Formats: sequence, structure tokens, C-alpha cells
Amino acid sequence: MRMSSLQLAATVALALLSTLPAQERVSEQAEAVAESEDACRSARDQLMRAIYAVDFDGMRAARKQLVKLFENPELGADAMYHAAHADWWLSREAGIDPRVKGERLDRAIAALSRSVEIEAESADSQALLAWLCFLRIGTAPQMARELGPRQGMAMEIALELGPDNPRVVLLDAMSLFSLPAEHGGDREKALSRFKEAREMPMLESDEKSSGPIWGRAEVWGESGLYLMSAGKVKEAVAALEHALEIQPDWRMVKDRALPRARRMLEEK
Repeated sequence: MRMSSLQLAATVALALLSTLPAQERVSEQAEAVAESEDACRSARDQLMRAIYAVDFDGMRAARKQLVKLFENPELGADAMYHAAHADWWLSREAGIDPRVKGERLDRAIAALSRSVEIEAESADSQALLAWLCFLRIGTAPQMARELGPRQGMAMEIALELGPDNPRVVLLDAMSLFSLPAEHGGDREKALSRFKEAREMPMLESDEKSSGPIWGRAEVWGESGLYLMSAGKVKEAVAALEHALEIQPDWRMVKDRALPRARRMLEEK
């Protein structure tokens, strides 16, 4: 049977489509990856703006966008890290119900556990996982048997992978300061580690990277909070002021921590 001209045209068109150059297909895949990377970076940047503004609704909105990328084979691990970072800050919301706080920490731990399964050699993910396990134990001591070993192992891996990563050293210092002495806590060592973190050059992030970008101001701001707790108020004020020089719109420091530290210094 002879083909009609219409049938022949359709057959030729299908044949041409099936033989698209490989480079065109690769280009389409690359464009899809680039769009996903843009979405991840955009949500991460939205999260950081919300954190500095102490905008919890903004943090929730950013986290919602990140969750959409969890199953992305290229970006899932980064998206899970940032979502866990969001939940860490959401767990610090003033007046939060203890049950809700626990749920947010559990959600963060679950996301990071998946993240390190994908990228086991991410020092940032391992360190944040260790810190969140510590925080969860603080809200539910009965979970220490389950989470304590995970915390210790994750921080050990993080320090091995990223000994010069200031975010890792900062989280290690926060843990050392907060842990009871009988469980390995050491405030003097912690204060020394805070100083190390402040003096380390911040890791420069590739503009196209979808990884973490926080830390430059936080090594000073978080240090200031712990220095205040240690009674080193003058040093705390200096650290908090430096944090604001780096991140002038960080409301937690500008509106709360620094005014409190200055009042404490005046009263001494």
C-alpha cells in the first residue's frame, strides 16, 4: 500500500525527532538542572534574608520551596540541608510550644540524615546534624540513648572532613559550651574554639553553588551570645558589634543581643 503524502510527512517528522543530536538533548538536561539550581539558590537566599530579619513566616515559605527539591537527584542533599537550617531557626521562635519545637527538630534531623546518606562527605551537613541531635536531646533527654551516639559520630566526621571550616568549628564550640562536663563539655575549650572560628577565613562559596553561605556574621554573633553567658561581657559586645558590621540587618543581634550585652556592661 502506498503512503499518502500526509502519512509520509508524519513518518519523516517522527524520524527526524528520534534522531535529534545528542548535544541538543544534553543541552535540554543542562537547562533543567540550571533551573533547579536557580530555584535552590533562590530559596536559600530567601531563607537567609528571613533569618536576618527574624521573619518566621519568611523562613517557613523558604522551607516550603526547598522541600519541593528533596527528590531532585542533583540538588536534593543541598535542599535538605537548607530546610534543616530553616527548622533550626524555626525551633528558636519565641514562645514556641515544646511539642512543636521537638517536631521541628525531628524534621530537621530526618532531612539531614537523608542528606548525609547522599553526600556523606559534607562536613557542613554532618556538623549541623550533630548540633540538631544535641538540641533534640535537650528537649527530650530520653532520646539521648538514640541520638547521643549519632551526635558524637556526626561531629567526629565533620571535624575530620572540615577542620578548617568555620561553620563546623562554630557548631563544635557551641556543643562543647553547652554539654555538661560529665558528657564531654568544656567551656574553656569551647571559648577557645569560638576564637578559632572567628579567626578562620570564611570559605568562599562559588556563585553558582547551591550550598551553605551562612557563617561570616554568625561566627561573631553566636560567639557573642556564648561570651555573654560566660560573663565575658566586654568581649561579647565587641563580637556582636563586629557581627553587625558584617550583617547590619541582623535583627536578633541589633534589636536583642547587643542592647542586652551593652546594658550588662553598663551595670558591671
